[in-house]
Amino acid sequence: MSLFLKLIHIVNRKARKDIFFMTKRTYRSIKGYDFRNTIKEMKLSGKPCYFIKLDTTGLNRFRHRVVGFHLMEALFEGDHLVSTGRKKFVIMNPGEEFLSDYTSKYTGIAKEDILNGEDPFKAFRKIMQILGENFNLIGFNIDDFLFPFLQNCGFWACDMPYVGHSIDLMLMALSTMEPTQKFHNYQFKTIAKYFGADEPDVLDQMLNVFNHLIDLIPTGKNDVQVENIRRWKPSQGSSVPEYMIVKTNCGEISYNLKTMYWHETTDSIFDTIDINTLNEKICQKYGLNDIKEIAQVTC
Repeated sequence: MSLFLKLIHIVNRKARKDIFFMTKRTYRSIKGYDFRNTIKEMKLSGKPCYFIKLDTTGLNRFRHRVVGFHLMEALFEGDHLVSTGRKKFVIMNPGEEFLSDYTSKYTGIAKEDILNGEDPFKAFRKIMQILGENFNLIGFNIDDFLFPFLQNCGFWACDMPYVGHSIDLMLMALSTMEPTQKFHNYQFKTIAKYFGADEPDVLDQMLNVFNHLIDLIPTGKNDVQVENIRRWKPSQGSSVPEYMIVKTNCGEISYNLKTMYWHETTDSIFDTIDINTLNEKICQKYGLNDIKEIAQVTC
């Protein structure tokens, strides 16, 4: 279901057997982001989640403007989100001086529709009334694209309530989808294509991607004890990465020294142990400052 190295070129049967764990989930901790707790808080808030996408005249938040605002409401049913069917698409007119011959091609919105669009300030006020206070937000590239554009386009000037909790689909992908030859960038269209999210509406694609990514997030809470670590390389060759196989009281888990992703070696170990606690225990046991230094461990 997720992305892992399969190394199908290996012909040695033993190597094939040992490489089995690579067909399971992978995970890399991103400092400052605990998706498991954020999702838990979203559920406990009892508030709807809103998928948001912007159409802009370009990528520079200072020179370009928002011309389209896509919004979709969703609710949790168990661990997954389901659309309520409530959607909103607002076309805004930031002024003809911000439009170019490429605007329609870039956004998919006809220039005449943009010129006939709503005043951004008034449009944002309407959107604010839909979102309500401390809403849950899900978007793509929130910190470097979504929030900066909203800030520079006056969204927060509309007395916009603070976002309660937010999930960045790009960061979820970075954390759970290890780069391979088939998957080498984290553009939304690439991730959507991988998961087969081909719905006509991009908001439905975002919902589909979220529900796939949430299944990849480790949910383990149990304490873990590190027993030993061994270095392992499935075959010779500079292109084949080395792994540190960590034996714990709950089973084995493997660390890719090249990509710095954890691999689920023992079945469902991601849903048994707490990965962040594992990182801490390894650093304490072997005197490391960061889990990235694990290669220094003498096996």
